Amino acid sequence: MSETGLGYDVFAPLWGILEVGAVVASGARSLRDVSLADFVGGRREEVARLLEVVRRVGDFSPGTMAIFDEQGGWSNGRHEVTAEALLMYSGCIEGYPPDAEEPAVLRRLVRMGADLQLATLMDALVGAAVGRAPSRRPRRRSS
Repeated sequence: MSETGLGYDVFAPLWGILEVGAVVASGARSLRDVSLADFVGGRREEVARLLEVVRRVGDFSPGTMAIFDEQGGWSNGRHEVTAEALLMYSGCIEGYPPDAEEPAVLRRLVRMGADLQLATLMDALVGAAVGRAPSRRPRRRSS
């Protein structure tokens, strides 16, 4: 698998974790009150430390790491956290369309989404570490 492909494997659940975290931080009352940009902006140092671990584990290039911010959705401040995204992150634990205005439904989506995305992130990090390990790369022959 390509470096970029492995990067997306890691970034996708990490984006999901950040969206779920933004819902939790908002009090999980209404998705209209959720600001992903504010959530990430207020935790930029923590996100940067986590991304440094991701970079080292996957031995990712600056170009691959740039994908995280460029496509994460918080830099333009217009990214909405939707019920459909939470449904996807939770493994479709609710029927479609989910009634995210119902507090019990929103809590289930958030709890299951956090669990599933954390497990998916761990799996992706292990895959990146194994797939990008220096011992797995072809050695250059010295002349």
